[in-house]
Amino acid sequence: MRVNCILIIMLGMCYNLSAQQHGTCGTVQDEAFMSAFRKNKANWDKTIQKGLVDRFVPVTFHLVAKNDGTDRMPVDGVYAALCKLNDRYQAAGSEMFFYLDGINEINNTGLFTNPRDNRNALISNFDERSMNVFVVSQITGGAGTGNTLGYYSPGMDLIVIQKGNLGDATYTFEHEIGHFFTLAHTHRGWEDQPYRPSDYPEQITFTEINSTQVTNPVRVELVDRSNCQIAGDEICDTDPNYGFGFTCGCCNMLWTVIDRKGDTILTPPLTNIMSYATNCNEYVFSPDQIVALQTSYDASARTYLRNTDVTEYKPIRDAVTQISPGAPGSLETVEIFDDILFDWEDVQNAEFYKLRINGDVIEVEDSEYRAFDQMPNSIVSWSVRAFTKFGAGCIDETTEIVFRTGDASAAISELDFVSELAIYPNPLVQDQALSIKFDASRTTGANVAVFDVAGKKIYTEEVRITTGPNVITVPAGSMESGIHILKIETPDGLITEKILVD
Repeated sequence: MRVNCILIIMLGMCYNLSAQQHGTCGTVQDEAFMSAFRKNKANWDKTIQKGLVDRFVPVTFHLVAKNDGTDRMPVDGVYAALCKLNDRYQAAGSEMFFYLDGINEINNTGLFTNPRDNRNALISNFDERSMNVFVVSQITGGAGTGNTLGYYSPGMDLIVIQKGNLGDATYTFEHEIGHFFTLAHTHRGWEDQPYRPSDYPEQITFTEINSTQVTNPVRVELVDRSNCQIAGDEICDTDPNYGFGFTCGCCNMLWTVIDRKGDTILTPPLTNIMSYATNCNEYVFSPDQIVALQTSYDASARTYLRNTDVTEYKPIRDAVTQISPGAPGSLETVEIFDDILFDWEDVQNAEFYKLRINGDVIEVEDSEYRAFDQMPNSIVSWSVRAFTKFGAGCIDETTEIVFRTGDASAAISELDFVSELAIYPNPLVQDQALSIKFDASRTTGANVAVFDVAGKKIYTEEVRITTGPNVITVPAGSMESGIHILKIETPDGLITEKILVD
């Protein structure tokens, strides 16, 4: 027996690393699973004739935590995983794009640690208009060898994945989505007994192999593709794979292995997304696998995925550029402390931003945010990141800028050209309008804005101040209960007033 490039003792070490650290997929590829694949396979020609068509997949993430709500995966991790998922499927040529349709938070310790025995919790939270992904702490039991990282359940039509493997380097999420769209393992049948030089002869002579992840013996695939339609993954452009990648934790064939017809297996699909292989720079789909993915999406059973108005892929490709306050690497002092404008450049395709101020995260729709709650003579740090429904994790959060506040207040009770100012009623109730009445000695433009106490702008209007009496009205219903900040800003200064809504 010949072993290339690596000592046999090292092979054993790699095998243990792959089985224990990286784990396995727990998807059972039984006859029902393969029947769905074969049904779709009969329609491949229609998909090919359809040509290149973008397909959009809505995804609902069910973020599971313990009963007390602890240890849940952060929402930002979902966006990071979505970004990687889209980039990886696009690089593979799938023309399939995934977007966030919803996030559902579940507090259920049983589901968090043992989803297989909590089917009712899975079913009761199922969203019928999207691909369902349940993110848990661990997955116990089931088919396969070693630690189960994730699985697709054909019966419930949902994916379960460990939170540490969502968007990981081994493409676990991408792999399970492949199962969702009917793809089997490239090494189907070899899941719990992958090839190792110590277990098998150089030439594999048997015709079938059994696995806990299938219900019937699987035919051993041949190099000459004479049985590729009925053996292994039943896809002909993925060459025979007897579980080589799972054994070595590598991306290159390390041994000489011969099939029963005497042909040497030269290029098994170790870097295929549907294989078990680790430490690869990139994973791919074969052309036939891509057709299978697309055909499954187009099938009548997937009609619920196509109830969407999303028709264009709009990812975040540019980093956020911060404008003010402060600058990277310099501790500047900002004179005002109680009205600080955090400003950054618009990012193409951004649907919202997450602004981090001293560790607190604020979701902002615009590319600016006013903060009224900072203290005088204090240190403030801030960074920001852009988000879209297709993800945001591929662009890092901006560099944290640190600055110091001064001791000057922005509050101005009067402008030199304004007199007889009256703001009423204050307090007011939600169904009342707010009136701002004053006399002006000259004509100028002004912006009237209302912010909630967290700094979110909830109302704005450009007005024209004329010489003489003026009345500006903020419509009823513009403010909810709580404290608000009214700002009337002119080229000559501004007026700030606190408004209480009962």
